Amino acid sequence: MGIFGALTTAVTGLRAQSFALENISGNIANSQTTAFKRVDTSFEDLIPDNPPSKQLAGTVTASARETNTVQGDFQSASIGTFMAINGAGFFVVQKPENFVDGRPTFSGSDLYTRRGDFQTDKDGYLVNGAGYFLMGIPVDAKTGNLSGSVPQLLKFQNDFLPAQPTTQIQYRANLASYPLTTAHDINVPGSELIDPKTFSASPIAGAPAPAKITGFGATLAGDADAKITGTQILPGGMVNSGTFTINAQNVNILAGMTPAQVLTAINAPVSLNGASGFAAAGNTVGGVTAAITITAAGLNSGNPLSVATIASTDNAVAVAAKINAALAAAPGGADGISVSGASGQLVWSSINGDPIALAGDPTTLTAIGHAAGNVASTTGTPPPGMQAATLDVSNHLVLQSANADTAIDIGGSAPSLISELGLSVGSVNPTNLLTQSAAAQGQTLTITVGANPALTVTFGTGAAEVSTMAELQAKLSTLTGGTATVNTSNGNVTISASSLSDTIQIGGTATPANFGIHTLTALPSNQVVLGQDNTTFISETIGGGAITCYDQSGSPVNLQLRWGKVDSSTLGTGHTDTWNLFYQTNSNATGTQVAWQNVGVNYKFDPNGQMNPLIANTALNNVTVNGISLGTVQIVHGSGGLTQFADTNGTAQVNLVQQDGFPAGSLQSVSISDKGRVVGTYSNGRTLDLAEVTLANFNGPNQLKRLDGGAFSVTDDSGPAILGAPGKIVGSSLEGSNVDIADEFTKLIVTQQAYSANTKVVTTSNQMVQDVLNMLR
Repeated sequence: MGIFGALTTAVTGLRAQSFALENISGNIANSQTTAFKRVDTSFEDLIPDNPPSKQLAGTVTASARETNTVQGDFQSASIGTFMAINGAGFFVVQKPENFVDGRPTFSGSDLYTRRGDFQTDKDGYLVNGAGYFLMGIPVDAKTGNLSGSVPQLLKFQNDFLPAQPTTQIQYRANLASYPLTTAHDINVPGSELIDPKTFSASPIAGAPAPAKITGFGATLAGDADAKITGTQILPGGMVNSGTFTINAQNVNILAGMTPAQVLTAINAPVSLNGASGFAAAGNTVGGVTAAITITAAGLNSGNPLSVATIASTDNAVAVAAKINAALAAAPGGADGISVSGASGQLVWSSINGDPIALAGDPTTLTAIGHAAGNVASTTGTPPPGMQAATLDVSNHLVLQSANADTAIDIGGSAPSLISELGLSVGSVNPTNLLTQSAAAQGQTLTITVGANPALTVTFGTGAAEVSTMAELQAKLSTLTGGTATVNTSNGNVTISASSLSDTIQIGGTATPANFGIHTLTALPSNQVVLGQDNTTFISETIGGGAITCYDQSGSPVNLQLRWGKVDSSTLGTGHTDTWNLFYQTNSNATGTQVAWQNVGVNYKFDPNGQMNPLIANTALNNVTVNGISLGTVQIVHGSGGLTQFADTNGTAQVNLVQQDGFPAGSLQSVSISDKGRVVGTYSNGRTLDLAEVTLANFNGPNQLKRLDGGAFSVTDDSGPAILGAPGKIVGSSLEGSNVDIADEFTKLIVTQQAYSANTKVVTTSNQMVQDVLNMLR
């Protein structure tokens, strides 16, 4: 080859360095191109086939060396659809081969790129800055799983995301061991609990029960007779005499009467009074007189005592004096018998209670007012409506009415006598419904159970009227359709219906609260709170939080929750800390409309504040709130989700409350997550995985064919695409060019020097050829 071989070799060197310079130039030009992969130059020597002793250095050829596996630096981006690949892999893309009516058409050939500056176009495709359309695999919106395994062009339009009804609520909270309800009173055990007696229908969790009214708060005393205990100790012999009345019955007391004789005068007075006597001139006896006799058990040893001194000219006073003188002279005394004529007729007294019988001359007896038929005394009874008077151990006079209907009325105009007896003028009432003003004469209380006849209780002292507890109990026992009783120690009335379908209605003119009745309508209990009980319910429970749920159409529903404690271990043996959960069904409920629904579960807690037994979730069936149906909703507490620890706030501390429903919404934007998924953001605030960006890898990634715009196509040397590359997608980032300017400048200098050296070989070879030519001349 010689000189000409050297010249040819230098030319190949020039050509190779030019090729390297072209690559360096392209690398520098694309140093800011997104995800650009620089092209390095490889040099290869070409050696002629000569014996070893004749071998030459040979010529050179240049080839491109790809750096597709060399990652560029990442740059943060504010556009949510920008992404970069950290590690091995390529985005799968396609490029339109044509546009028809402004819409792209594709050949179906997959290309590959690491350029991740994708943005949505007018049709909803994700297109990068070089015009390549992103491919991926759609995600099933219901399951979150991929809908297939073959990448397809991703297209996202502003479609509506259908509403999802609420089916589950995650709920975790701590319930204060002592809830500070409005109705609580730390001095009243159990006042922090729901009190079923204060409701028209018991809201406590349990099986349906007939309507019931349980009276509470009545403060009536039990039936009691009227009673007077004298304030004075009766003397051995009364000092004063006179007449007073007990319940309008005269009681005659004589001076000298013993306490026992006073009782006789009240309980069994002996009465014998003359009538139509002393009709002669001057109110005298007149006519011819003869002896009369007086007989009494304790008088003259039971033998008749004769009085023969009565004269025709005697008036009533004179006759009384002669009879008293004879009585006084009788053996053994007068037996407490005396007679008075002060009124113009004879009035007999027997303070010992012995009956008196008169006999003797009929004419004389008639003349002094004791004709036939009026010659024997009568023994009276205690005053009307009174029991027999008694003495207590201290000799105080004790008067007591015969029943709780009768008062004791003391009257008369003998103040000294009344005072000596320890009494005072006036009335003392018994203890009954009327005297305690529980009801007034003529007022009524009606009780109606379902369609049964109403029971009417008429208060008063008349026939068939009620004035006492005993009479009220007897009347209540005649209720039809249920049972009714009265607590005779306090007046609280309890009424129960017999049928689950019957209500209890209270009416009348009396005040029901006086009998512990605080609700006028009672309904069968079915774990609900009625509108008319709403205020009571709020005062006896604590708030449990609220959450917006959604129905099938996506309409929002405000679900309010409240907790009520129904039992407390502080009440003693047999009691367990128990709570009920309620949700509001009708915020505008009134009357008998249902306002709150008990979920029907007793949440019980042990002394450690843990649920025992554990209730991990509770199903709310057929939930309807303000007319909007939510269907069945599961409340999920999980393990340890509900506790009962002491809390000075006395409230329910809600730690978690969230639900799985949402309203319909339109797609607002898409972005790329770090998991490599296209995430759609909707107008309802929901974010949803729409697709997964597919990454492809190759056994020979540096053997891919480079295309415009940073794309690559498959070659035989690269091998087919392998889906599922190990690289990870980084959202809101871009991969920069992997060109190092300083390195390129270094290579530029080296290339320049190499090129210059090759030109020197050409020059030298040319000079040597000239020298040969000159030698021939």
